[in-house]
Amino acid sequence: MLKRLRFEEGFCLLVGIGSYWAWASVSMVASLLWKDGPVELSHFSWTVNVVSHCASLGVLLLLARRRGFAPNGRFASRAFPSLVAIGTAMLAAGRWAFGLNALVLAGSFVSGMGTAGMLLMWCGPYSSLLQASDQRLILSGSVIVGMFIALLIPNLPDLAALAVTCLLPFATSACMQRMAKAGAAGRGCEAFEWRFAKSRAPAANPLAPSARQDAERPCKRMVVSVLACCFILALPTGLFQNWYTFAESGETATGWSTILSCVCVLMVLATCLDYLFMEKHGLCLFSRLVIPLVAGGLLALPLFLFGESFPWEGVESGAGVLMLTGYHLFLVYVYTEFGLMAADTKTEPCLVFAGGTCTIDIGLASGSMLAAVVLPLPGVWATGAALGIAYLLLLIGVLLFPKALENIENRERDKAFAKSLQANADEPVDPLRDLEGRCANVAAGFGLSAREKDVLGYLLCGRTLRSIANETFLSYNTVKTHVSHIYQKVGVHSRDELIDLLDSADR
Repeated sequence: MLKRLRFEEGFCLLVGIGSYWAWASVSMVASLLWKDGPVELSHFSWTVNVVSHCASLGVLLLLARRRGFAPNGRFASRAFPSLVAIGTAMLAAGRWAFGLNALVLAGSFVSGMGTAGMLLMWCGPYSSLLQASDQRLILSGSVIVGMFIALLIPNLPDLAALAVTCLLPFATSACMQRMAKAGAAGRGCEAFEWRFAKSRAPAANPLAPSARQDAERPCKRMVVSVLACCFILALPTGLFQNWYTFAESGETATGWSTILSCVCVLMVLATCLDYLFMEKHGLCLFSRLVIPLVAGGLLALPLFLFGESFPWEGVESGAGVLMLTGYHLFLVYVYTEFGLMAADTKTEPCLVFAGGTCTIDIGLASGSMLAAVVLPLPGVWATGAALGIAYLLLLIGVLLFPKALENIENRERDKAFAKSLQANADEPVDPLRDLEGRCANVAAGFGLSAREKDVLGYLLCGRTLRSIANETFLSYNTVKTHVSHIYQKVGVHSRDELIDLLDSADR
């Protein structure tokens, strides 16, 4: 995978995005930098940061659409890290020096504005990676690097830890600027300028003859499904963030360190397994682990919420490990999808990332507010109702997510197929036209109908029957019937025999 990337580009992306993740983990998510202070303040500070982050992304999205604001410009590359550093200093002053809660919340708001801009700074270089497997491996590595840094920072003296935390956003900015220069030298400046007067070329999609028109218009149903999954899978994380903060009020920092350490180890394991599965079987392991992990964390939540009935120590940390591992795996998957979606719809990456991340922030804030509403209520019925809502939404996610995750694997098969056609050709060819020609020859020679010819194109790309049904808006049984007719007319019994027959005919 990464052999297609130059070392400098990969290093800049890993360190740059990892620094962004480290700041969020050490300052907000786990609040490892702030070991003392009331738990209510940590929770409200995180909530204000999420709301500010979401609102700032919305404002930047409007500026980008109407005024052509470039998030990678010289001013932005200095202003956004400065906002994060100023916000971090305000957090430290409010907690350590003056004990002013208002100053802490103001620092959370300011840093949320800065991190919104920094997200848009790195989404462009990240989206410029040509392969989904590269994007997924880089982002998962960045998450691991960020967690590792976040676990190291609290072990430093207080002032040194604060200084390192304030420098993290500038490390992200420096890496992205260096990445832009490296990319401009290696691939051309257009991949890193992201000006909104320009449009990106659509990715080649070598499918059936009608696919050229389909590839040029965005699939609104797929976009809605992905955004719905963003909200559904972020809401349980917001619930846990609130409940765990209040349940472990005395040992919040220690508990979060344990959780992040376990999540970091599991992320390393999942990344290695995903690499092996993608290389050998073309399957994305991350997407298949998300729902089971989040569901397992949700099922474990009642065990520490109703502690009198279930007095088991360590269940709360186990629930957090499962839920946060699933959440981070989902973020890796969905940000990869955002990058591919931007290319397929000829949309600037920052527009897609801003809209998608806003949806994630809304899910986090909704989960946190739902927990805040039910926690003060007496009895267990309110907590049970909140969990019931989360379970119901997760059930909807179980139905939506498999259809959404299939999109990445299909595009990976399409690109691999196009690459194989190009590699086997004596001279450069258009993979889509070459496939159309083969389908037309087979249809003419064996008497295939127009619809059977379309299905044949998908079969040659390696698509599953379920995927073909989704792409052609046919039922699964109808597609299965078309495939059976193709095999009968051509005189084969499987897809492998069909491909072998066509390869021998080409020779």
